[in-house]
Amino acid sequence: MQRTRDRLAGWLSARTHLAAAVVVAVLLAGCTELEEVQSEPKRADDKITAAELGSFLSIVDSLPEKSLPQIPSVMAAAPQWTRNRTLPVFELVKEEEKLRFDHESIEWLAAHCPQSRALKRALRREKMTIGQFLGLYLALGAALSRDNVPVDRDLEQILERGRLAIAELKKDLRIFSSLPDDEAYFLREKSAWLAVVDRAARLKLVHPDNLALVERHRERLAAVMPDEFKCNPFLEFTTILDDRGVPFQEPLGQENDDHLPWSRERALVGSDRPGEAEIP
Repeated sequence: MQRTRDRLAGWLSARTHLAAAVVVAVLLAGCTELEEVQSEPKRADDKITAAELGSFLSIVDSLPEKSLPQIPSVMAAAPQWTRNRTLPVFELVKEEEKLRFDHESIEWLAAHCPQSRALKRALRREKMTIGQFLGLYLALGAALSRDNVPVDRDLEQILERGRLAIAELKKDLRIFSSLPDDEAYFLREKSAWLAVVDRAARLKLVHPDNLALVERHRERLAAVMPDEFKCNPFLEFTTILDDRGVPFQEPLGQENDDHLPWSRERALVGSDRPGEAEIP
């Protein structure tokens, strides 16, 4: 009799534990359903949907004057190495690459993007994080920039030339401040490839569907996106991109080109579009 009661007690205890486990599982399942899982921020090679573009524009329309906050520039400029830099050239290159890598992260942008009450309220309404908003901003900006690249600019060719130039800079062990002025000037010009490669690599990733999306909504996006995304991203680097010169030596007795004055500020660079050349 006692053995029967013990078995019954054990059976009831097991049932009680099983019921408790089921209740806990249900509660945990309910919590999982209620928990909102945020998706990762968009990248340039991710497709942007029309709904996501609509949410982005809705947020911008909610901000004062329907303008984006002052988001730091993402189109990195050419390095500006001063003559007193005492690092070797290859160290200057590594320093520049690290700086660009850090500033391209969404975390860095989020930390340096002003987040007003209006922006936070709009993000909550669209159920979007600041990281997701900035991801859309970067992906849309990259697509706009890519759409402004002239048809005669081959991104793969630009990357190939630029990476070769950067590889040469990384082999330069000379102290920058010890170089003659003409050598330092030449290296500063060559260092512009760091910015060119950075832009070309970024634009090469753009999803083709995003190009079609920004083309359909170009006027609307042009009204809210900053100017850095609305122009040819390689225009300021025409000098190095179109440098196809062949080395030569001046005849004996003739004046050397090294004595000819030249400055980037006064130089005329670029090329006419088809049909724009003057007819004598």
